[in-house]
Amino acid sequence: MKKKLIYFLICTTMIVSIYGCIGGVGETTTTEAYTTQSDNFGETATTTDESTTTAPTADDKKEPTVETTVPVEEVKNPVVTASGTLVGATDFTTSFRGAYSNTWKVPTGKTICTTFVNWHPTVASDNNNFIVVLQNMADVHSADVNAKYKEYGVVRADGEGWNSATFLEDLQGATVKVYVTNNGKTADVVCDVLTADGAEYRQEYLNIKVDGDLYFCLTVDNSCIDIVREAEVTATYVGAKDCSTGWWEEFSDIYEVAKGKTVEVNFKNYSNKKHTYNNFIVVLQNVAQGHASAKDVHDDVNANYKEYCIVRADNFGWNVFGDTDSDLAELGWKLENNYDWKNFINNIDGADVNVKVTNNQKTADVVITVNGTDGNIYTQSYKNIAIDGPLFFTLGVDGAYLEIK
Repeated sequence: MKKKLIYFLICTTMIVSIYGCIGGVGETTTTEAYTTQSDNFGETATTTDESTTTAPTADDKKEPTVETTVPVEEVKNPVVTASGTLVGATDFTTSFRGAYSNTWKVPTGKTICTTFVNWHPTVASDNNNFIVVLQNMADVHSADVNAKYKEYGVVRADGEGWNSATFLEDLQGATVKVYVTNNGKTADVVCDVLTADGAEYRQEYLNIKVDGDLYFCLTVDNSCIDIVREAEVTATYVGAKDCSTGWWEEFSDIYEVAKGKTVEVNFKNYSNKKHTYNNFIVVLQNVAQGHASAKDVHDDVNANYKEYCIVRADNFGWNVFGDTDSDLAELGWKLENNYDWKNFINNIDGADVNVKVTNNQKTADVVITVNGTDGNIYTQSYKNIAIDGPLFFTLGVDGAYLEIK
């Protein structure tokens, strides 16, 4: 009996040990130990297992997440202070072509310039700047308003020639001069930009076709411009830039010379360099309008038109009777020059020229100063030219091109 009891206790101990190792049936685990309940024997054994159950340490505890809100800085637009005439709202809400400047006429052979300060919003696209519109009439901006309205071209600020990396920065608060030139059958738009930091840029749209009167105006696209100087004539051009304009085809303005007065004109002379006469000419006449008395000579006709003389850059001329330079001395004219005739054509092409016309009441003098491209100054004069009435003069070309300042 004693052996049987010992045998029973040994078996019971082994069974409990086996169940304790494998977790037994109906296992319950706590953080300190687990309790095994035996369905077979109805006994409960509690065993501590440090290898599988570990108390959490301070490092394992997760701290609560704290979200930090970074304040968003408000983007402010530049403050536009008007010193001239504003086009577009200063808060940059004026949409594309939502506002216009005045319109300015550009006569044939003229360059008209207007000056303004350009502004755009801080967050902007390249197109949010000034726009130049070339059109055929004044104070109209749509064919819906006038069926005859026509645009020759609409050009924006964001064309070629810029430093694209700093384009918007450069145009912010920049002073812009827009030059529009009427070449007769084409127009040119040149924009000179002076940035707030002093950098200079030039943008050009050339050879835009026109077939009638030429006007231009400025408009905006979610931008604002402050016009500080209205359009003004800055230059007059006579002849095509390729020097293809022939004899008696184009002329400058007609200038009046009162009795006892001298009137001067400054210009840059360009020549096709084929002949010595392919340069400027000076025409003395008696009327303020017209370049001929017959239409077969020139379209700009005045029945009262009379020429006192025509003189050329190369020391040649004639009076109203058609006398050439061989007879001018007999007429009492005095001709003088100090040209370097061997290099005359090269020296006068691209030269700065000054022409002075003096009204001596019964005679007139023409004095010409040429700042040659060789660095030398040359003078030419036609003096004691007979006149018998009012005195006017104009400049013409023959295979040449003049840029009058």
